[in-house]
Amino acid sequence: MYLTPTGGALGGTVARGGDMCGLLGPAYFAAVGVTGAGTPTRNSDAPTDAYCVYSGISSATGGIEFDALFGDPVATYE
Repeated sequence: MYLTPTGGALGGTVARGGDMCGLLGPAYFAAVGVTGAGTPTRNSDAPTDAYCVYSGISSATGGIEFDALFGDPVATYE
């Protein structure tokens, strides 16, 4: 699915090594019917993942979260 929603300051190209939480903005969630998303905070400091929280503390506690994992998939899994 390719979305081009309007609104929100985020949602665009992220350069290598950039903040992966900038990939999706609140408007992307609204476009698919998920309400309440705000500006994300990164809930990780590892260089191979970005747990982006848009609402609440995490998805485990009922919030809105998008996880981006990159790099070596085996090392990330381990």
